[in-house]
Amino acid sequence: MMKRLLPLLLLIVAIGIAGCAGINSLQGGGQQVLACEGAGVTNGIMITDFAFDFNEIYGGESVGLTLTVENLGGSSGTLNSYQLFGPDFSTSPTDMQWSFTGTTDDTETGMAEILVAPNSDLGIPGGMYTELWTILAPSGLTVETPVNLNIRTTYEYDTYFSGVLTVMTQSYLGSLPPEDRKALIQSGGLSARCFTGGPIQLEAAAGTHFVDPSGTKTIRFIVTNVGSGYPFWGGTGMYTDISDSTKYRIHVPAQISGIVTCAEDTVVLSRGEIGTFDCTFDSPSPTAKTDYNFQINVEYYYWQDSATAIKVLRPLS
Repeated sequence: MMKRLLPLLLLIVAIGIAGCAGINSLQGGGQQVLACEGAGVTNGIMITDFAFDFNEIYGGESVGLTLTVENLGGSSGTLNSYQLFGPDFSTSPTDMQWSFTGTTDDTETGMAEILVAPNSDLGIPGGMYTELWTILAPSGLTVETPVNLNIRTTYEYDTYFSGVLTVMTQSYLGSLPPEDRKALIQSGGLSARCFTGGPIQLEAAAGTHFVDPSGTKTIRFIVTNVGSGYPFWGGTGMYTDISDSTKYRIHVPAQISGIVTCAEDTVVLSRGEIGTFDCTFDSPSPTAKTDYNFQINVEYYYWQDSATAIKVLRPLS
């Protein structure tokens, strides 16, 4: 019985691996298959919980507030800061002001909390950070008062693109069966590709065919914001660094990977959504077909907001 099931099990495993690769790759012509960690995930260090312990309290009572952030993407990242917005919190509270019990503040900068990426193969979740506050509601309210509280977090993250750049001679291309030839042409010179999960998506634009290449060739990359917040680049990644001169920007570090070279660049995303940059390569003359593996990355700070609400009832006495 086991001998009969073994081929079927192997087939299921093979299909599962192919389905989890998260790539756009060609299977014909012996092309490589790539897999990137967290492929398809559109968040990095995500706010997974921001809520009061209760929906309603009486004035003068204390209530717990929880913030939890978790790394859901494909790279390790660093939580840099948070800031609470809403009612003013006083260190010397009066009967009309909110305050913290204990020494916890509504602002934290320079945190540098490293949160590792999840390990999907082992089923290990990503790094997590939790902050707990105990907040005292004003005791002098005379009417029922709804209160909204917002938080902004910032973190540092990277998105990695892995690709297989295929160059070939015209004679090799002409020797292929029609389906394989068409697939290679449609690949735009990148016969396999993938990018790690996170709020910034990094793709290579197809359309350049590296057949009998000579001189310097260009690979264009498309950067897309797919997360629930926005990127910025400048300063040290704190919420105080977000300004017109830093927001909607990602950074391309100077890098060489295989035969691919990227110059340092800061890319502005139009309306915080999409932008492009170019990398180059000087290809050796192929004898038939040659595959070159490479990996590049973009880096960025990212901010996101979340909100919660509570109703403060008039004190009983």
